Amino acid sequence: MTTPLTPINAPRLSEQDRITLSPHAAANAPSFEQTLGAAVEKVSKLHAAAEVQTTQFASSTNGQLHENMIALEKANIALRMMVSVRNRVVEAYRDLMHMS
Repeated sequence: MTTPLTPINAPRLSEQDRITLSPHAAANAPSFEQTLGAAVEKVSKLHAAAEVQTTQFASSTNGQLHENMIALEKANIALRMMVSVRNRVVEAYRDLMHMS
């Protein structure tokens, strides 16, 4: 014998608990340009760190193979993700241009 399903009673949110975006909060949010610039800067730093690891490994001064491979893979993944985001943005732009 199966028991009947009962509805889930979710608690009601009070007005204080609700998240609202006021014009003031939206003005303090970073712009798309700032967000994109920060992402590009982070990818650049990851590639610089991978380059340092590779140089240390090649000159055998405190460089270890696993650290080198991890740094290279982090930089590779970050670059692939950035290229994927760029492709999506270009695709969205092209879609918008075809609408008008």
